[in-house]
Amino acid sequence: MDNPINLTEKYERNGWPSIKRPDRKPPDGWNLSLITSLERISSRALSRDGEVIACIEDGESLSDVYLMPSIGGWLTRITTDRSLAPYWDDEIPAWSADGKWIAFIAQETEHEELYLIQPNGEGLHQLTNTGYDVVQFEWSPRGRQLAVICNRNGAFDLSLVETETGSIVDLRTGTGIHSNPNWAQDETFITYEYESPLLPSDLYRLDVASKRVKQLTYSNPPALQKNKKVIPELICYKSYDGLEIPAFLYKPEKSNGAAIVYPHGDPQDHYGLIWDELAQYFAAKGYTYLAPNYRGLTGYGKQYERANYENWGIGDTQDCLHAAKFLRGFQEIRPESVGSAGGSYGGYIRRK
Repeated sequence: MDNPINLTEKYERNGWPSIKRPDRKPPDGWNLSLITSLERISSRALSRDGEVIACIEDGESLSDVYLMPSIGGWLTRITTDRSLAPYWDDEIPAWSADGKWIAFIAQETEHEELYLIQPNGEGLHQLTNTGYDVVQFEWSPRGRQLAVICNRNGAFDLSLVETETGSIVDLRTGTGIHSNPNWAQDETFITYEYESPLLPSDLYRLDVASKRVKQLTYSNPPALQKNKKVIPELICYKSYDGLEIPAFLYKPEKSNGAAIVYPHGDPQDHYGLIWDELAQYFAAKGYTYLAPNYRGLTGYGKQYERANYENWGIGDTQDCLHAAKFLRGFQEIRPESVGSAGGSYGGYIRRK
């Protein structure tokens, strides 16, 4: 650049960089205001009778729920204050079997909870009050219950919620990730996916009445089953400004004196109790492996999720640098032998 601009501020508009660049002219007919004026329609769900479509419209500051006739017509807004959510990471509204209720996830409290609303816009209420993020849900065929997945400090647990009372009963908890629940039509069983630091993802069947579980697929080859694996510890360390950063620490059986910081991809994603074959491989070779859940991601409340607003690529990068500093304090680790590996946004942080 012939005349570099002194950047004195850093802010964004709907995720787009918004610093004036008088030295650059947009193509004819294009400008930033035009690009960011788009109100995206996404996450649609057709009612059981095929008459109505529920969808999300992302405006400048809200991601509200709308309805429209499936034959075409005007959108009708039925929520008015649902917080803005990225379209690629938003849940799809879901109809009850009788068409009387629509369920959706919103973050009106500190965490993402499940809400119900009638198609006419009446009856809006918060159904769950888990104190954790609800990440997935599935109506039962008769509409009396919902199967929900809650993120509890990196463990994604499977529970049942009564639609009349909001009461919640755990079906499966533990050190792992449950996902994508599906009901049998007679409501006697639920199928789901499960993975953990010790097991790759497979399909399972759970009997709702007895809670008995049957594994349906077996993707773990015998050669891998026999290898020793590590269950990571959930730890916290302090970043540059004193903020406590949660992280998952894989400690090898015998340290080789080196360590790896792994900043995950997607700045809003959450590193949980997943099957991470690379972490297990490096731990088997003697590396201490630390996966920080740096500021700005979901799972630890609204305040933590918004801690990198106006600060992307700065505070979260410092969180990862202080993860390396934390590892250098381990007696068995050589300070000069701490490295990092990451992809997508984690790769961007590494290169900064």
